[in-house]
Amino acid sequence: MELSIGFINDVHGYLEPHPELFYGKDGAYIKTTGGYAKIASVFEKIKSENEHALFFDGGDTFHGTLPVVASRGEVLIPVLNQLGLSAMVGHWDFAYSPQHLLSLSEQLQYPVLGINVYREDGTLLLKPYSMIDVGVHKVAVIGICAKL
Repeated sequence: MELSIGFINDVHGYLEPHPELFYGKDGAYIKTTGGYAKIASVFEKIKSENEHALFFDGGDTFHGTLPVVASRGEVLIPVLNQLGLSAMVGHWDFAYSPQHLLSLSEQLQYPVLGINVYREDGTLLLKPYSMIDVGVHKVAVIGICAKL
């Protein structure tokens, strides 16, 4: 069995395509990139080529643009649930408080994982791992967050 993996990171709430600064061998350049519709198209293409596909979000998701910050990430919930993500971890996603990230995670159709994020009492804040059935196989996914 072949497994395809899609990964996004640092989307920073960019709902629409936007100009972004890149650096290449010939120096800096600006290119239009991003937007969740484009991400969804890429994920759909991967799924159409291989039914055994997992998709992950590396965080910096619930922070960035005005609509996302003004809603403290709430505006993204329906969009993220449509992407078909398998799991995510957080980084700036803790900015509104760990408790708010837990509230957002309860609305998602996939887990927010973090084996290295603890409450003040020493217990884990997030689920540390997830087991995902892919065909006849089980895939273990361990979440490691980049904390603020």
